[in-house]
Formats: sequence, structure tokens, C-alpha cells
Amino acid sequence: MGLLMREGSNTVEAGAWQTMVAMRNEAEAKAELAYVRLNPEYQFVEGASAGALYNVGSGDVISLGVREASIVEMLERNEPVADVIAKLGTEVDCDVQRFVEDLCLRGIAAQYKRPRYIDKLRITRFSEERWYQQAPSLGIAFLSLGGECELKCEFCAYPRRFECLGCRCFHEPPPDAHVVRAILAELSSFGCRSVALIGGDPMFRWDITQEVIRRAKDLSIDGIYLVSSGFTLPTDLTLLSEAGVKILIQVFTPVTAYSRCLNEGTEIPSSILQRIAANLSGLRAAGIAFDVILSEVLDEADRPDSMTVPDGFGDVLRGARVDHNRISARTERLVNSPRDISRVSVEMFYRRAHYHPCLGGKVFVHTDGTVSPCPGMPELAVGNLLDQSLSQMYSRIEPWWGLTLDRLDPCRRCEFRYACVDCRALERHAGVTGNKKSLCSYNPETAAWRAVG
Repeated sequence: MGLLMREGSNTVEAGAWQTMVAMRNEAEAKAELAYVRLNPEYQFVEGASAGALYNVGSGDVISLGVREASIVEMLERNEPVADVIAKLGTEVDCDVQRFVEDLCLRGIAAQYKRPRYIDKLRITRFSEERWYQQAPSLGIAFLSLGGECELKCEFCAYPRRFECLGCRCFHEPPPDAHVVRAILAELSSFGCRSVALIGGDPMFRWDITQEVIRRAKDLSIDGIYLVSSGFTLPTDLTLLSEAGVKILIQVFTPVTAYSRCLNEGTEIPSSILQRIAANLSGLRAAGIAFDVILSEVLDEADRPDSMTVPDGFGDVLRGARVDHNRISARTERLVNSPRDISRVSVEMFYRRAHYHPCLGGKVFVHTDGTVSPCPGMPELAVGNLLDQSLSQMYSRIEPWWGLTLDRLDPCRRCEFRYACVDCRALERHAGVTGNKKSLCSYNPETAAWRAVG
């Protein structure tokens, strides 16, 4: 019998009684397997041909084959197990029953004698607020502090995986103090929780940066992030420490990349890396946490197999979170294999069902107050904070925030759409127009991954 069969009677008698007990046990087992439904923490997402199970409690995403997805889809419609077996053909009866039993044994599903409605897990701040909240709160605002930096990287504007976080110059004049105060006041009034200071190197124009940090703290904006090349460091680190600023450093590799970054040509590449390593050691000694984006600069023909840590950075990077990135004249694919499918919490699942995985709850503010959807698309303007509030320009922001993967092709037919990434800026770099996604190696129509070339 199946794995879910109950044990027989403890009293063993001969003849008809034994036969009757066996028949009763078989009937009970079949009754228990009459209906099977996924448990509350499991969400089934159907693709064009296959499917996926999202455990929003643990974050796991389980890929289902074509037949397994069909079984789960029918079970979730409260179709009896017997009907599921009949529809899929008698030659796979054992496979279907074994798969259904395995769902129950692994705690993914449960068995019922009658059809059941199973309410899904929704214990999250977002899913509770969503029903009466018109839009997500402003999670983070990226503030441009201009385009001044001691390094002059010819690849500054190259496409990169982290379009919103990599250090880059926007070639804008630094903001005036009154503009900074007006921008931060409007962001705070809209409920902005975090700001990220970018544009050139905020460490280079420390007079402006410290004014922004102090004003943000006065307005109770708790999350303050600073994106830097790591080449410049202020003499006094007290404000960074006291304000709890979280620092993200972009380090370029190989060392020869820095030969194209020199301002006055007075430093050789190795000494630039040595200076950055010394600065990071100084931050660590001051008790200031930092993360690193290790970015490999690729020429058009370069396709290295793995990224190496620059010499002298082994000890500096220990304990820091290190993300790997590639910068190239051509745009790399964002999703190359199942390893790029992320874990999904209950908060993330419901949020991605309503908002873009990257753009939702984000704006980029230029030094003159102009607002764009993203630092990677600074040329797109939706308004100016010196002329109108974020609430007044929300009708132009919402189309970007609400651009879920359910609205993109081919993502709308992909079972991984709530566990995947998308970068509209990189798609624009690649020449893609409209609601389409090209930088992905998965084909939901065939449930197959393309080889990475």
C-alpha cells in the first residue's frame, strides 16, 4: 500500500475478520487521500509549462516539472486524488500517488476527506497594510551629490549588475544647502525610511555630505547609506560612526583597470589599491561597518571564469559582505542559472505580486531636485521636488513602482517571477523597449535554461 496507509489492527484473527480489517484499512487510506491541499506556507505559481512551490516561511523555492506542476494545479482546485490519477492516465497511477504521498510526508501538503479552503500565510506588515494602502511607502531615496571624484574612470557609465548602487558620476553641479534641506524635508514628509548618497564620491565633497547626514538624522531618517570608491576618506570619521552610516565601497579589479582611472596620472594602479585597502582598514579600526562590491572591468572580449580578490584585500574583506559585479561595454545577462533565483520571504512574495522587485518604493533625486525612477535611468524625469510634492507626482511614479513581472514578457508566464530580479536600466542599455525582459537565460515555454555563452 502507499506510504500514508495506516497500520492494521493489533488483533490478528483468521479468515473473514482478517480480510474485513484489510478492506477497512484500504478504504480509510483511500478516504484520507481523497483530497490533498498545500499547507498555508506554500504558494503554487504556475508557469507556461512547469511550476514552482514557494515556501514563504523558510524562503525555499522548489522547482516542479511539467507533470508535477499539473498534479499540484489540479489538487489546488480541490480535485479528488482519484480524478487526478484518472486524468493523467493509468500508466502513471503509481507515480502520481507516490508524488502526492511525498508531498504529505515532506510537510508540503496535507490530506483531507472533504474539499477544503486553505487560507495562505499572510503574517507580514506589507500584506496587512496593502488592503488599505494606495502605494508602498518610500523605502529608499537615492540622492545625487554631484559628479566630483578623484578618480576619472572611463568605464564610469558602463552597464553593471548593480546599476543603482555602483559608484558613478552624474556630472551635475553639487547641490546648494537650501536645496538639500528642501529635498530631505519632502522625502521625510512622504515617509522615506532611508537615503543613499551617491554621485561621484560623497567622501570627496565631505562638506556637502556631512550636511546631508546631519539633516537626515534631524528628520529621523534612520537608514543612511553612502556609496564610495574608497579612494577618499575624511580625516574625522566621528560623524560616520555617530550617525550609523552604512558604507558601500566599490573596488575594481583587475589592478590594470585602475590605469584608466587616474585623475592627474600621479598614481600607479597598485598604489591606488593599497590606498583603498588602507582606508578600509581605517574604517574597520574606527568600528564603522562597510560592504564591498567587487567589480571586474571587462574588455569586450574578456570572459574570465572567476573573479579574484585583489592582493592585500584578504584581511580587509574578512567579515564584510562582498557582492560580485561585472562592468562591461556590453550588457551581461542578469539571470543565467537556477542559482540566480533568490529565496523569497512572505513579505517579498506579496510585495513582488504588486510591485516591481527593484523599482517599487524607490526614487532618484538629482542635485536640482528633479526626480527619476532609478539612478540607472537619470534621463527620465517624473517631476521636481522644488515645484511639487511626491504625492502630486505619484501618478507618474506609480507606473514604475507597479511594473510587476506579471506585466513583463516573457516573465508573466514564468513560474519564478516572484523570486527573480529585473533591471529596467540594464534592459534600456541593451536596447529593449516596452514591457519586455531579455537579460534572462530561462525559457518558461520549454522550462529549460539556455547555455551561457
